[in-house]
Amino acid sequence: MDVVDGAWPAVGSMPIQGALHVEAAAVWGLTQGDEISVDGQDVQISALWRPTDPAAAYWFDDPLARAGQADGEVGPLIVATEEIAAFSDPPFVRWTIQPDADALQPDDLAPIASAAQTLRSTLKSSDVELRGVQVDGDLAPTAAAAAQNLAIARALGVVPLLLLFGVCLIALVQLARLLVVSRTSQFGLFLARGAARRQVIGWSVLEALALSVTGGGVGVVAAGLVLAVSVPQAQLTQ
Repeated sequence: MDVVDGAWPAVGSMPIQGALHVEAAAVWGLTQGDEISVDGQDVQISALWRPTDPAAAYWFDDPLARAGQADGEVGPLIVATEEIAAFSDPPFVRWTIQPDADALQPDDLAPIASAAQTLRSTLKSSDVELRGVQVDGDLAPTAAAAAQNLAIARALGVVPLLLLFGVCLIALVQLARLLVVSRTSQFGLFLARGAARRQVIGWSVLEALALSVTGGGVGVVAAGLVLAVSVPQAQLTQ
């Protein structure tokens, strides 16, 4: 919220201080420093304010917060929590729950959906005096659907990985067979010229290690470059 004029209400002042929506003040012809009577209690307008972003989820698309008046009502007038008891009518309290998208992790979706679904029964506690509970919004079904879709995607993600593993295994077996066929005559020639079997085996192992390390290193570097390029683009797309 942006304070247009004055200072935010202080606690313990007499009369009670409150911050009034700037458009509501215009409707009533009030300015900072004026006093109004609310439920028989005098309230001094210490500040005029307006929402920084009326379209933000915090305001829950409340026309009163956007325009300062709606359906014959004018406001809102904000006072400190400690001053609410001064008014005779028990207040209605409203909370706006909005997950932090930047800090939200995929595994957080299921707990959020569960908590949102049980919110109504959670608030109905013997320790709290309630005048009724009303839960609005689509946080619960949206989070539940997202969590279910994530679980399905994770389950289906195993199938292409298994297929890829199988294709790679078959390719390696075929490549090994081709190498054995192509090198059989060379090994026979080495042995005919007096080379020991352990020498031939040692050369083969060294050759395999050199090719594996080189190929693996090139593959890791290439994969890292692809991820470095594709991940930022995916984030921008989202």
